[in-house]
Amino acid sequence: MKLTNLSLPYAFKKTALLISTASLVACGGGGDNTNNDVDVTPDTQAPVITLTGDKVVTHNFGEAYNDLGATSIDNVDGAVTVTHNANTTVKINEAGSYTITYTATDAANNTSSLTRTVNISEPVIVDTTPPVITLKGDAVVEHDLADNYTDLGASAIDDIDGTVTVTNNMATVVDLNKVGHYTLTYTATDAAGNSSTLTRDINVFSTAVVNDWDGMPVPAEKFDGTVSWQLVEDLSDSFNYETPYGSNKGVEFNAKWEDGYINAWPGFGNTIWTPNNSRVTAGNLELKATSLDASKNTNNFSAIHARTSIIYPAYIETRVKIMNSVMANAVWMLSDNSAEEIDIVEAYGSSYSESKGASREWFAQRMHLSHHTFDKSVKPNKDYQPSTESGTYYQLPQVPSYWRDDFYTVGVYWRDPFHLEYYINGELVRTVSGAAIIDPHEYLKGNGLSSPETILFSGAAQGWQVAGGVWPTVNELSVEADNVFKIDWIRTYKRIGGTPYVAPK
Repeated sequence: MKLTNLSLPYAFKKTALLISTASLVACGGGGDNTNNDVDVTPDTQAPVITLTGDKVVTHNFGEAYNDLGATSIDNVDGAVTVTHNANTTVKINEAGSYTITYTATDAANNTSSLTRTVNISEPVIVDTTPPVITLKGDAVVEHDLADNYTDLGASAIDDIDGTVTVTNNMATVVDLNKVGHYTLTYTATDAAGNSSTLTRDINVFSTAVVNDWDGMPVPAEKFDGTVSWQLVEDLSDSFNYETPYGSNKGVEFNAKWEDGYINAWPGFGNTIWTPNNSRVTAGNLELKATSLDASKNTNNFSAIHARTSIIYPAYIETRVKIMNSVMANAVWMLSDNSAEEIDIVEAYGSSYSESKGASREWFAQRMHLSHHTFDKSVKPNKDYQPSTESGTYYQLPQVPSYWRDDFYTVGVYWRDPFHLEYYINGELVRTVSGAAIIDPHEYLKGNGLSSPETILFSGAAQGWQVAGGVWPTVNELSVEADNVFKIDWIRTYKRIGGTPYVAPK
């Protein structure tokens, strides 16, 4: 019997079909079995694997890896399950190349494999830290104009890039041929664009002493051939150097002067003193007034005092330009116990008070030349100064003339405890002499102005002005040009020779 077109399940291909065929042949009898056997071909073809996605994948360091997998088709079995080792092979926190192997096995145990390469990239470091700059040499350099200067430079280290180049603005900012204060800035930038800066202050000074008042004689005692005058260097200054605003004004300034009052007192009236409102520039010491709290009508000004004191017989003279304001501009002297005061300059430059809505013309044309004695044994302290009728206010000869319009020279000769002379532009304009006008109430116990006193530069909206409705408004203070008190120079002399003072018995 010949079996044709036999359709059987695959399960019988290798066993049952062969057995059945053999049986059928046997049962047919006869010896002719030609073309009676079924040709059965064994399954030796492995499934075909196809990757989902690329064969080579680049993946970011540290990010979770989710493999796209693969599919497999077998010529006999159809779709076949694919397994892989991605979860145990790929290390997302270690940069490198990893091979994922995909495996598929059909029912006949034919196995195939395919690989995918996963490259974990090097970690991307986000650099936000700038380099650290270190100065070579001092942060503050004092340089004599007559010497050569070579900057020592700076170095910079970055946490990623290592050594980084440092540049500076020496060529465009520092003028070594001119006395002044300069700030040299060093800059370093890393590969990520992070920059840092560091500064060095260079104070250029000159040891060649040239004073603005050279050639100007001391006007006091000019007819007494026994008198000569010795300049007190520590209390004399042409201010021919530069300083910034603030408390760090450099060695040349700090050698003679100090910001602030002689004690912790913060200011007069509604004025608070601050070192941020004073500087030395363009040959002048400048004290500037600015608004502090508009709701309280307060303001900032500045006070500066000398580091050493002076006592009679002495001549102190200064060249100043009063600012165009109702505020007082003052150059004055005060004893350590604040009981003795000599006012060299006290003036108010503005002709009109916006706060009061009234003229201040009378004050704008006059300079107050006076002194005070105080009784410190009572509270409040008793304060004596000569009356206006005694001639304390000096008016310029040409009327009207204003102290705000130009620089004027004002000096005081402190001859002895009971004698003061005031000079304007070298001319004697007022003499105050004798106990009856120096200290009539004997607040100073009959000793007169006999204590060492400290020179001060200051400005303020004084209490008596504020009580009378006069203070600088925000509008007035907004005009900077009207609110800068300028001191061109100050010179101080001790008298040598002359008639010595003998205290009364």
